[in-house]
Amino acid sequence: MSVVLQPWHRDLGSHAVSGSLYAVDPGERLEAARLLHEAGCRVHVDVIVGPGGHQGVTWAELYAVRALLPEARLDLHLIVLHDGPDPDAPLAVRAGHDLALATLATAAPQIAAQRPALDALRRTGVRLLEEVAPTLAGPREPLAGLDGALLMLVPPGTRQAADASLVGKVETLARTLPVAVDGGVTPELAHRCRRGGAEFVVSGRSLLSHAPSTAAPTAPPRTTGTTPDRTTSDRSTVSTTERRTA
Repeated sequence: MSVVLQPWHRDLGSHAVSGSLYAVDPGERLEAARLLHEAGCRVHVDVIVGPGGHQGVTWAELYAVRALLPEARLDLHLIVLHDGPDPDAPLAVRAGHDLALATLATAAPQIAAQRPALDALRRTGVRLLEEVAPTLAGPREPLAGLDGALLMLVPPGTRQAADASLVGKVETLARTLPVAVDGGVTPELAHRCRRGGAEFVVSGRSLLSHAPSTAAPTAPPRTTGTTPDRTTSDRSTVSTTERRTA
């Protein structure tokens, strides 16, 4: 199957939508990235680290996207599903330098653990966003010295319907810093977030889908037996009638 980019992103403007590669199968991620870039969208990569190891997009896939698309706007979200700093945080910093990322988003514990390295990365032009999970989406002071917030409408690392009640937080956060929105974003939610002040939105399954498979036409069923020869039948009837008349 091939990946299809839904056209609704055009209504929001150039680079206002970042397509999540986590939403498509691994074998289709490069194709999806190419479609996004050629359509004027950003490319969003979720690297997810849980207690059982890596999930989501791999580091190798991230580097392959940059090799294929040197000019694409790449947004990296490092999602850590356990408490405390993660050993992959330095890899995210290195990817920021190697790949000239547009943004790097992660949660406060990872930012605190890598703060000097992340500040050095910011000086190269990579924007640092704090992941704001639903449990943190209430009134709060953002971390100092950041370039924005990534407001999550679902718990990070999950695939579920967005909590639309959190969209109202976009306007609140946007009063103090740039905001991007991620997590179950549909076309309708994307428009609401943009009206509320979101700089861009991240969308996966509502933006990237599969072309419907086309089934091969089937031949009509073959009939068994033979069709009676109407001409022969008619002749038989005529002959019988003639014999009775004679």
